[in-house]
Amino acid sequence: MREVLFPMHGVWLARLRVANIELFIKDATHVTFDETESKSKLKDATAWVGALPPELKHEATALMNTLECWAMCFTHGLADAKVSETPCAPAYCQMVVSLYPCTLYHRHLSPTIGPYRTS
Repeated sequence: MREVLFPMHGVWLARLRVANIELFIKDATHVTFDETESKSKLKDATAWVGALPPELKHEATALMNTLECWAMCFTHGLADAKVSETPCAPAYCQMVVSLYPCTLYHRHLSPTIGPYRTS
C-alpha cells in the first residue's frame, strides 16, 4: 500500500487539484453501494467522470484496479486483515471515497466481475 497505492493516489489527487476538479464527495458517510441509492447518484457520478480529462480517467481506472488487487489479498486469505485493518483502513477508505464516482460509473458500465476498463 505504501509503495504503490499511496503514490498513485497522491498523484491522482494532485492532478485533480491542478485541474481544479473537486472531489465528488468528501465524507465517507455519503458512500453507499446500496443499489437504489447508487442509481440515484449515477447521473451525477457519470457527469463528474465525464468531465475528467482522459489521462485522469485512465489514472483513476488504474488506481481502482490496483486498489482492488490489494483488497483481494485480504478477501482471499493471502494477508491478515487483523494485522493491517487498523493502520490501513483510514487510507483505504479515503481512496474509496475519492474514487466513488468512478466506481459507480464503472459498475454501471460493466457489472460483471473483472478488472475495471478504461472507457
